[in-house]
Amino acid sequence: MQRGILRRLWIFILIGITFGFYKPLAAGAGTQLGDPSWDYIFGRQITFRAELESDMAVAEAYFIFSRPEDIEANRVSAALDEQGSLIYDYDFMRFPLRAFSHLEFWFEVVVDSGEIFRSSTGVFEYEDNRFDWKDMRSGLFHVHWYEGDEAFGQEMLDVADKGLQQARNWLPVAASDLINIYAYASAQEIRSNILLAGTK
Repeated sequence: MQRGILRRLWIFILIGITFGFYKPLAAGAGTQLGDPSWDYIFGRQITFRAELESDMAVAEAYFIFSRPEDIEANRVSAALDEQGSLIYDYDFMRFPLRAFSHLEFWFEVVVDSGEIFRSSTGVFEYEDNRFDWKDMRSGLFHVHWYEGDEAFGQEMLDVADKGLQQARNWLPVAASDLINIYAYASAQEIRSNILLAGTK
């Protein structure tokens, strides 16, 4: 009777392995990476981090990211602090970052056994957070401003839509993705944006 039960149990386990219902735990199953997070001061510092819990020693740690202009992802070393957090301070000199662009990124660790563990992918929007932006959206356009009332935002939307319609009268303009428009209050603040973002 017991042999029959054990036989049926082994058949169930084998079927489970075959069809993916049962997966043996890896040797480093105690290693977990939390969801990545960040904090930043525009034009000065961006710090990315992820919490790490591991019952194995970490041999290598990396921060991997891609900007819109990158053909291949960038891979740089990440630090591990005393609290068990993976940290990367963004290098603006090596990797200039335009304002209002975005990064897709994740952390990766290699433990002593050679196994590789990866965090979930994060998306960082590099907004100029020196200002308290208001926003309004209609159709293809998403406008942002910080000086003026809602009437100003609506005027921005109207001008943008009219410009698109006029362009379509001359050229076969096909716009499908959301278009973000940011309005600065002065030329000086636009220049400061460009300088702080490390672009020319």
